[in-house]
Amino acid sequence: MREKWKRRWARRPRLSRGQRTARNFLLCVPILTLLWRLWGCPLPTAELEFRRMERTHLLPRSEIVFACTGRETPYARPGEDQDISMLSPAFLGIAGGKVTAATYELSRWMVDRYPLEEGPTPAFFGYASAYVNCPGGGEFVFPLMFVNVPREAVRGEVRLKLSYRENDYGWSGPGWDTGNGTWLFPARAPSTGYGDHWWAGGGYTLTLYREDGSLLLEKSGMLGEG
Repeated sequence: MREKWKRRWARRPRLSRGQRTARNFLLCVPILTLLWRLWGCPLPTAELEFRRMERTHLLPRSEIVFACTGRETPYARPGEDQDISMLSPAFLGIAGGKVTAATYELSRWMVDRYPLEEGPTPAFFGYASAYVNCPGGGEFVFPLMFVNVPREAVRGEVRLKLSYRENDYGWSGPGWDTGNGTWLFPARAPSTGYGDHWWAGGGYTLTLYREDGSLLLEKSGMLGEG
C-alpha cells in the first residue's frame, strides 16, 4: 500500500515556478492581513493616515497647507546658523472656516481645530514638539504655526503674553517660513510648569517685514484652546 501511494505521489501534477510563487503569495495573504489588523491597520504614508483621521473624526476633507511626515530636513533662515526641526508627523489643513492642527504622538492622533481668521491665523500643535538647533546646543520647544501669512513676508516675529496658574509669562522671538503661506515659531513653555493647552487665552502680536526691512503687517489677537 505504501508503495502504491508513493507511485501516485510521484505522478502528481507538477506546478510551474510561477504557479508555486502564486500559491505561496495566496498563502501569505491571510497571515499578512491578520498582522496588519493587529498593528491597527497602518497606512503606507503619513498623509493617508491624516486623511483617515479626518474621516474617523467626521471632519471635512481639508486643503493641506503644511505637512511634516517625520524628522525631515530642518527649516533654516538664510544667512543664519540656527534651524528648527519638527520631531513628529504634523499637518495643517484648512476647511469649513477652520484650521485643523493634527500631530501623531504616542501612537495616536492629537487634533486641535481653530477658527480661521482674517489674515494670519495662529494654530498651536498642542502635543507636538520641535527642536531648535544652534551652535553650542539647542532646545525643545512647542511649535506655534501661523497660516495665511502674506507671501511678501521675509521675516517674522511673534510676542506672547500669557498667564498660567496665576503666573504671568512672556516670550518673543523670530520664526521660520515653512512655505505655502505658513510660518513656524518656537514657543517656550512657562518655567513654572505647564499642562494641556497652557497657552489658551494668551495674547499674541505677530509682526511681519518685507525684504527691504519695512513693516508689512502687525496683528494682535488671542490664542484659542482649539
